[in-house]
Amino acid sequence: MTSAILTRFTQPEYTGENRCLPCTVVNVGIAAAGSALLALWSPFVGLAAFVASALIIYVRGYLVPGTPELTKRYLPARIHRLFGTHGPAEPTAKGPIDIEAELTAEGIIVDDSEDLTLNPSFHAAWDNAIARVSEESLMDSLSAFLETDQPLLIEEDGTRTMVFADGAPAGNWESQAALIADVAAHQTLISRFPNYLEYDRETRARMVGAVRMFLEACPTCGGDVEIGEEVVKSCCRAFDVVAFSCRDCGVRLAEFELLEAEPA
Repeated sequence: MTSAILTRFTQPEYTGENRCLPCTVVNVGIAAAGSALLALWSPFVGLAAFVASALIIYVRGYLVPGTPELTKRYLPARIHRLFGTHGPAEPTAKGPIDIEAELTAEGIIVDDSEDLTLNPSFHAAWDNAIARVSEESLMDSLSAFLETDQPLLIEEDGTRTMVFADGAPAGNWESQAALIADVAAHQTLISRFPNYLEYDRETRARMVGAVRMFLEACPTCGGDVEIGEEVVKSCCRAFDVVAFSCRDCGVRLAEFELLEAEPA
């Protein structure tokens, strides 16, 4: 009964995979401050108020009505980037491993002095791998990519393609076409990059994401890929992105945020 009530009042657009950490932190802070004031009058009432507020934040995503709009308007972009929420991952590595340099050293990415491109033989092998990822083989390919033997479920909400392993979030992509491109890139890197499997899973995910930026045709319909700048809006912010989309079916294949230059 309790579970059914919680499910009824849950807002999926603001909870789970879609939970906004800035919104959550702001609301928990407000709940803590209000409960502390009540605790001056009665510790029991203050504790009860905080527990009730925390439950509301958990099932609704926020406590104060209008929080998404307030954080979108007033919370600085650098704070959003600090939390790493509601924005696509940056296309270049910031950690100790330079993804572009690693793929270039292996001859997978080629710098022709004018632009970066994929090695033609790698691209051909990747295209062949994409063609082999059928509806029947997708789950097996995805299990290998995620390194799990748990039952997988793919769900789409119109803006993202989410994957769950035994009910737990395991990853999300811009679309199922992007997912297919990644599992095929994973298979191709295994055969073309001798040390690929020696990297940790996060680094390998960044490598296949970098490869996906070179898609020329949509993995699901074969349409040409076009690149453009767009403004993407989430529950609590808006940001400019470079978007890679299929010209024919319109699915989003990749995107990365155009970061503001930090003041000198």
